[in-house]
Amino acid sequence: MGRDISLVTIQILGDEEQEAIVNSYLVMLYSEAKLFDKLDHSCSSTLSCSICLADYKDSEWLRLLPDCGHFFHKECVDIWLRLNMSCPICRNSPFPTPLKLLPWLQEESERQ
Repeated sequence: MGRDISLVTIQILGDEEQEAIVNSYLVMLYSEAKLFDKLDHSCSSTLSCSICLADYKDSEWLRLLPDCGHFFHKECVDIWLRLNMSCPICRNSPFPTPLKLLPWLQEESERQ
């Protein structure tokens, strides 16, 4: 059923809206992410990006996916999320479900 929701979300969200949602996710340097992970044990930063498999360097930018708390290289996960609407590790969708989008869509239709 989760796959069905993602397909509906893809149809509702245009490229610009999808890009805006992805850009709203937290971005931080790996050196900061290591400290963040020590403070918040729900986050699961690792030593390497699960997409490209390269080890993180302190000067590299990572993006944190909401809800699941997984970190990835910003460039890697941005490309991934354009092609797949789910976390590469847990398959949780960081995009709003269609039900969460309904109020926003209603506001948009009333403006037009």
